Parts: sequence; C-alpha cells; structure tokens
Amino acid sequence: MGTNALSQEEALSTAIYNEKLSHDRYANLATACKKAGNEAAAEFFEVQSKREQGHYNRLLKQRDRLFPNSKSELGTVVKWVTPETGAGMEDPVNLNIDGALTLVEQAEQATEVFYRAQAEAAADGELAALFARLAEEEAHHAYLAHKIRAKLEMEEKIEPIDYSDLGYGN
Repeated sequence: MGTNALSQEEALSTAIYNEKLSHDRYANLATACKKAGNEAAAEFFEVQSKREQGHYNRLLKQRDRLFPNSKSELGTVVKWVTPETGAGMEDPVNLNIDGALTLVEQAEQATEVFYRAQAEAAADGELAALFARLAEEEAHHAYLAHKIRAKLEMEEKIEPIDYSDLGYGN
C-alpha cells in the first residue's frame, strides 16, 4: 500500500510507530556516541530523541481526538519501511558517526516527504496542519544532521570517509 492511499487512522498509526522507532534509534546513537567519546554528536542525538518523542506525543493526541476507540496497536496497521517513506528502515549493525549522521539526514528527509503527502491527503484540517508542521520540523532535523556533520568535519573529529565503528548495534 502506498503512503498516499492511507486512511487518516493508518497515517497516524504509521507516523506514531515510526516516531517511536526514531526516538529509540536516536537514544541508541546517543549512547554509542558517548561511549565513543564524541560528546557533540551524543548531545545532538539526545536532543533529536527528545524531539521525536514530542512528535510521538502530538500524534497520539491527534489519534485519540480523531479515533478515540482505535484498536490498532502501534505498527500493526502499516509499517513504514519502504525507501520512499523512510523512517522504518533498519539500521546497519555497525555504524560510524559519519554513517549515523547520513542515515539520520536521509531518514528525516524521507519522513518530511511522508508528512507532506499526508498533509495534502488529510481531510481533517487540524490533522493536516499537524502533518504540515511535522514536515517542516523533519526538514529542519535533516538540516541539523547535515550541519553537525559539517561541524565535526571542520573540527576534524570525523573525516569524509570515517569507518571507525561506534559499537552501535553490538
């Protein structure tokens, strides 16, 4: 099922599921960066984790408002795992800081695309506005990932090709 064919409830459940995945991913990356001694990247991932938790909470509030009797479990309606939708993609077992930031940038860009499509498709005005706002926030998150990666490169804390393992996933 393409993301443009989702019902509002399916779109919300899909978004909720994937915001939870993103929150967990960023929390794990923050821990890995701390262990590797990269405090700047750890702080970035901690803040991102909190932002994704905020998205999760806002989406749950909308689902409760629109579908108070929703029986769907998180992630059981539609799992957002296709390349065009992004966020449910699996993380590599071993990931360096360069790869982690690239993964984040790509996932945030794909999530922005998902939210823009859902904003256009939503029949409920409040839900459409939430999806549009989340699309803007995800675009900003992608920009921040790009910016922190460039900063770390300039500080020579990472190189354009940095294959040292952070231990993520081990």
